[in-house]
Amino acid sequence: AGAAHNNPLPGDSNDSHSQWSMRRRLAAQDGPRSAVLDSLHRDLEGWRLLGANSSRFPDMESTLCRIVANRPDRGKGNPTLSNTVLLRSLNGGLSAAVLIDPADSAGPAGHWPARAVAMLLQLSVLQEAINVGTLDPLPDFVALLNPHDMPRQASRTTNWAGLLPILSSSRRRRILKHRDLLMPDYSFSPSAYLTSGLWQSGRNRTDNASRRWEAAVPRGWPDEFRAILRAGRSAAWREKERTLFWRGARTHNMRGKYAHALLSGQVHLPAGIKADIQPPCVGHCSAEQGAVPPSSWCRHQLLLSLPGVSFAVGFKYLLLCGSLIVRGAANGTVPEFEQWFHPGLRAQEHFVDSSSIGDLEAVVSEAVSDSTRADAIATNAREFGESVLNPTFVLLYWHALLSGYATLFDWRQALHSGPWLDATEACRRRSTPQPLHRAEELCFSCGGGSPLDLSGETLFSPLPPPAELRPLAASQPAAWHRHYARVLPRRFSVEGREADRESRAALGRYLRRTGGGEARLATPAG
Repeated sequence: AGAAHNNPLPGDSNDSHSQWSMRRRLAAQDGPRSAVLDSLHRDLEGWRLLGANSSRFPDMESTLCRIVANRPDRGKGNPTLSNTVLLRSLNGGLSAAVLIDPADSAGPAGHWPARAVAMLLQLSVLQEAINVGTLDPLPDFVALLNPHDMPRQASRTTNWAGLLPILSSSRRRRILKHRDLLMPDYSFSPSAYLTSGLWQSGRNRTDNASRRWEAAVPRGWPDEFRAILRAGRSAAWREKERTLFWRGARTHNMRGKYAHALLSGQVHLPAGIKADIQPPCVGHCSAEQGAVPPSSWCRHQLLLSLPGVSFAVGFKYLLLCGSLIVRGAANGTVPEFEQWFHPGLRAQEHFVDSSSIGDLEAVVSEAVSDSTRADAIATNAREFGESVLNPTFVLLYWHALLSGYATLFDWRQALHSGPWLDATEACRRRSTPQPLHRAEELCFSCGGGSPLDLSGETLFSPLPPPAELRPLAASQPAAWHRHYARVLPRRFSVEGREADRESRAALGRYLRRTGGGEARLATPAG
């Protein structure tokens, strides 16, 4: 019972293209993968039914306007469109643009710009797989990728019929449901963990503090996947340290409450079980705050998972550890954010739930009282993660998501006949049954301003091979972000058509720090 596993790891660097193709054919026979792909199929069919009575023409302009009109926070600096990635597939090639709102008072640097670079890295690997023939060419399409924490398409408050789905990192499952299609988030980037600003990454600096920060931050997903899976396989559950472990940032009040309850002795764990808990950190935890690489989490029998401001990036690391996951505050009243790999995960089969601090002691006691059951749940979680989080399957999911998305609309006119409408036609907005919102009228009322040309070469830049993009993304992410940045027409601005002094200053700082010069515009008229 505690022997280490010696069989090769899936996703290791010696995977050949033939092995990859074989895994692709077998994906439908894999239970966890089937659950993920079936859920994606249901989501796509839901969008197909939603737009059944609407035009199949992809109305990108109206979709952007409705996002602006229905953003959840109408305060300044909301990242509704800033750093959103516009992805185009045309004649088998992927190209992209990173959208910038000219009247965003925080500027593009204020809204997790590195996440847009992380999305480009993932898509570059997808393009390479298509180029070498391991994946089929994608159909023509243009998609909006939202790399931010919050989903954008609330289904209870907004009619999205006839508009484009947005690809987001998560969506809410309860309270306020969302229609966003789910994509892998920034942490699945193949060669670097890119989440915060373009200048704060420890990889761009050489001081000791940065090196210590970097040591505790995950790596690119293929390396992290293999490292955690090896650590999770290295010992049976019974041989792991009898500790309940948690580290995390101060992104939700329940994190502080659970940490305080465990550190103060309010919660008494069963005899022999210790709490390895630290108070929530501000931002990413450093080594001084007790942070360790995710692979080191796997030596603990029990891993606590707590809600954050949105989706829990670290949950996928827990799945691979072969430890028993205890989900805290899982009572239905805290917003729960679903990610693309969640379908098929079930309480008592892949993890155990604690609904509140009051039942944590009982939940942990029951879990460790039956070591056979605890080991089975931990093993189920690891095997689930080993299947669906495999970098090969992540890429296959991207391909299935984008291929399915492309079938929802007829892209021939939008991508092969130049700009398709003028402001007068846009104002009629016949593509959706819902009347124009006041903010949407603002989008189209300027009378001038060119529509986005989805078929031309002004808006998009091609994705280079991963071998070219990876070193630049790691050492010069700001320059690479600037290469793809396009300033949107003012009609799509969250603050209206005119950029104020604060907004202009923020955009100016971004331009100076990324090489100076003028900003590239999304349309000729700006």
